[in-house]
Amino acid sequence: MARRLMATVAVAAAAQVMAQSTLSPLSDGLRAPAGGFGMSVAPPPMPKPPPLVRTNYSDLDGALLWDEAIATFNGLAYDYNEYVFDTKIEADDCADNFNARCRRTSFRPIQHRAERSNELPVRLREVILRTSRHDFSRPMPDLTTGKWTVIRIIDAKPSTFAGEVNPKEWVALHAALSLPSAQALRNDPELKMRRVMNRIKNANELRDALATQQMDKAHIDAYLSNGSTLVLKAIHLKNLELLDALRSEGASVDKCGVDSCPLTQTIYLNDRAGMRWLLSNGANPEGSGDNVTPLMAASSVADREAAELLLQAGASPLATHAEKVGSFELKRSVAFYAPSSDPSYLDWLLDITQTALEKTGKYEWSAWIEQGGTRRPVTDGASIALKRQPFKIVLRIPDDVSFRMAASEDESLTEKTRSSVFRRNLLGPGKVGASGPDGSFLSIGAMTLREGEWNFDGSTHDLSFTTDPKMNVGVKRVQAGGKGQLDVYDVKELIGEKTRSAITKFDGNSLTVVAGIVPPLGTAADFYKAARFTLTFR
Repeated sequence: MARRLMATVAVAAAAQVMAQSTLSPLSDGLRAPAGGFGMSVAPPPMPKPPPLVRTNYSDLDGALLWDEAIATFNGLAYDYNEYVFDTKIEADDCADNFNARCRRTSFRPIQHRAERSNELPVRLREVILRTSRHDFSRPMPDLTTGKWTVIRIIDAKPSTFAGEVNPKEWVALHAALSLPSAQALRNDPELKMRRVMNRIKNANELRDALATQQMDKAHIDAYLSNGSTLVLKAIHLKNLELLDALRSEGASVDKCGVDSCPLTQTIYLNDRAGMRWLLSNGANPEGSGDNVTPLMAASSVADREAAELLLQAGASPLATHAEKVGSFELKRSVAFYAPSSDPSYLDWLLDITQTALEKTGKYEWSAWIEQGGTRRPVTDGASIALKRQPFKIVLRIPDDVSFRMAASEDESLTEKTRSSVFRRNLLGPGKVGASGPDGSFLSIGAMTLREGEWNFDGSTHDLSFTTDPKMNVGVKRVQAGGKGQLDVYDVKELIGEKTRSAITKFDGNSLTVVAGIVPPLGTAADFYKAARFTLTFR
């Protein structure tokens, strides 16, 4: 989610930067315990970056560096923390286990605030641009000091540059730390070529640069100074003629920039012509790199037309994306990125997902309620009569999936679970009540209205089976006389938010239940073929 939000901000900022004219010429927390009981003192202030050192340049060098500064700016300013360690082992521990070493006083980070992309240190810039908000970078060596650095991104916000600063003053304060040297810009062959590519804005300029050998086809996908590519630049400019020219010269339609990819950018820009051009020219509908897929991007803005184009081109609604949150890596489903504020889009997407799951043939399931040697099938709309005695939930489910059940004395649960937004809340991580092999209870919840939306107040039962002996979770697997494996869970007690009683003492008349497997698609995965049924007690 953080990457998607940053991408949306980046698109708006980049569009503004790309719209600029040619390069401008140079012109004049926490509280720490004190010694006494019950007393506290404020922690020392966070370290700040060292002050900028002024470097004076000739007018010629200054103009060259100013041009590079404009080309390097991507329209964003970054807030980030810099953690510095003596050893790689300490840095790895910070990146992998934030709650350990990174929170210790001895590793208080250096706080950087509102640094424009062209003000970031050269050695850190690409890492900062690649790292999602709230994520940690991998450790980086500092060849000058021998220490190791880990970056955590706090935020990225739209910013302005040319026209807001004094060029000569900016170059004097920032160029030495944030840009290649003027000598390198003049003499390094790749930097010279990059300067030429930075200036290209149309097909004629591309052809001239190639014809005069100021750039070559082998570098047509190379990064520009701001981390973009020529294809991404053409997309931001909405210049189909330039895209045609780039494609004819062998440019990749899938190559991502440092922090964005072509197909997803057409979605965030709402550029349907550019999107169709990319797909018709062979762009991978699943995207590329480790970013969210284009279908996830379309879902994040509830763009059904874009999503349909992607599905027609072969995008999978069953794709997942691993997203790091602190020291944890969470798997996200496509549906995770769809906003609850547009339930019609979410309903449509989940219907598409159900159809795709059915086509795999991997997720069919069956369940029964067993009491006194009699099994009654769990089907949608069933009413199962029981005595006020313990019963069993018998399952035939695929390996590596969970079977989720939500139960309530409120019969409106049946209708409320037809809402995709309600089911998202129902199946959320905070609603899981996992059962160990020795469990023998069923959780009972209630419907509550909060801020105009109905929520399930209680836990859903997660009856999962695993063959991993280290995972003491789930139901008991038994052999079923040649008919395959069955999983069995005993129910002897009913547990509500404030009550717990044996079934023999349950004074209610019925329970409304919704149940089904949840395929392993990550956060916000929905039931597959949910069954809504009633248990009546006599």
